[in-house]
Amino acid sequence: MVLLVLSLMTICSSLSATPSSYIGLYADDEHSICAWYPAGVFVPFTMMIWIVPSDNGMLCVNYGISNLDFVMYVESELNPTAGISIAGCDSPQDCSVCFSDCQSDWVWLYRYTLMLTEISFGTINIVQPTSGSLIATECIEGNPEIPLVVLGYFGVNQDCLTEPQSTEISSWGVIKGLYSE
Repeated sequence: MVLLVLSLMTICSSLSATPSSYIGLYADDEHSICAWYPAGVFVPFTMMIWIVPSDNGMLCVNYGISNLDFVMYVESELNPTAGISIAGCDSPQDCSVCFSDCQSDWVWLYRYTLMLTEISFGTINIVQPTSGSLIATECIEGNPEIPLVVLGYFGVNQDCLTEPQSTEISSWGVIKGLYSE
């Protein structure tokens, strides 16, 4: 009977483990605001990259960020608890960040100060990096790689979304038509 209970406990505990780490873009320290409506061009606003580690924790992540042509990256700040950041993370492109200690709760990687160069809208997206996979490494023996799951995208002058959106010029006629009726 004791063996049966121990077996069931082992199975149940393995089912509750989060198999992936999560990544998202937010405007605040509480990782709750995923869109920003700047007051105009050249007015600074913040975007942060946040990670939610798996139940086994997280040491490193590898990711990419798309960019919008009308968004200028002014300044970047690496989380001071991060031990290593591979060159290139200061602007949107491929990036790898490692911590010297295991991270087990929400943790931000980078805080960016951005500005619009023109009034427009779109989303900044977490994307597959060209230098590998969208992954995190766990804090268990062998530091296995697991997938990073994207929580959502950062909306600039539009709501945040769970799927990336493009701002095709051809959609402007449809949008204008909605407001002229």
